[in-house]
Amino acid sequence: EMASAYRRGRSFAQETRSATWPFADMEGTHGFFERRTHPVVARVFIYLDEVCRGAGEVVFMNNPVSGLVILAALFTFDRRCALHGLLGLLVSTGTAKMLRAGGHKGYDAVIMGLFGFNGL
Repeated sequence: EMASAYRRGRSFAQETRSATWPFADMEGTHGFFERRTHPVVARVFIYLDEVCRGAGEVVFMNNPVSGLVILAALFTFDRRCALHGLLGLLVSTGTAKMLRAGGHKGYDAVIMGLFGFNGL
């Protein structure tokens, strides 16, 4: 249904006007990046989305905004601690993506950030 709305020329903001969108799991971000950006840029944004979701999973929230808030709090507390946590997030998410984390079902867990929070 969202794909048909994009074909009609509606923007991401028009599709996500719901007031709860930034506070929910923010579905549709991967599809948006894939449709609206160059494939290489889309892969980078999708990876960063997965990393931020991994940081958000520390407090059981599948939301990249929650992950950004947690990372900002870590940087406020101690920059070295935050850099180590960010490095752990990047490595654990990247490793899970490279190993495909147990097949198709495991790959869905990577997208939800379930492997990233272990590195943080």
